[in-house]
Amino acid sequence: MSAPTTAVRRPTPWLTRIVVVLALFAVEVAGLLLFGGALASTVAGAVGRGSFLAIAFGVAWFAGGGFLLGRLTRSRGDLRAAMRVTWLATAVAAGALFALTSFRTTTVHEIVAHGLPASSVETRRSSLPGSGVAAAPAVDVQLAAGRFHDLDESASGKAAVVRLVRGGRVLTLTDFSASNGPDVRVYLVSGSVRRAADVRDKVDLGGLKGNRGDQQYVIANSLDVGRYSTVVIYCRGFSIAFGAAELGAS
Repeated sequence: MSAPTTAVRRPTPWLTRIVVVLALFAVEVAGLLLFGGALASTVAGAVGRGSFLAIAFGVAWFAGGGFLLGRLTRSRGDLRAAMRVTWLATAVAAGALFALTSFRTTTVHEIVAHGLPASSVETRRSSLPGSGVAAAPAVDVQLAAGRFHDLDESASGKAAVVRLVRGGRVLTLTDFSASNGPDVRVYLVSGSVRRAADVRDKVDLGGLKGNRGDQQYVIANSLDVGRYSTVVIYCRGFSIAFGAAELGAS
């Protein structure tokens, strides 16, 4: 009677290993964006503490996913090591990126426009001698302004829309300070904003240049600043709104 033979598992081809590793990386990043971003933002809209929830949900995703991965790959020794290294390396890289962007303070000192309030300019127009339509004084004009208030995190300072005498408009942030994080953007949003979920109809003016200091951003001539009248500092990495400033006529 012959001894039973043991089936020998053939090693996984290198191309297959590379595809599996890339797919695992994509799943890990997508899960982080879902749990640490969208889901955490939804919960934060009800209970607050946006960044705390984003961190907690992100850690839970990495820990839970890593445990599940270990269980699923117990019988695949040739893939197990590569998949575990990929999972761990991605988790460490995400943590390092968070620390680098969230705990670092970036201060900018741009020379920003400071216009006369529009109401003051109109008064000066009406006081000019003569009849007919008076020419506006050749100065930068502050069309609207507002102060920042905290939302999920912190933001303070003044936001203003200034029409430049040379043409064009800019949004200025002065005496500005805010929380920091990954991929923070400056939005002009339609309507009032009380939480991140209110940030829907928006115009992206670009990445925040620094979480402290004076800075300004170009506003397209075609943009209706009467409609998009709320400035929001928005962390796209965590899907949370740091703070907002509602612009009122100057």
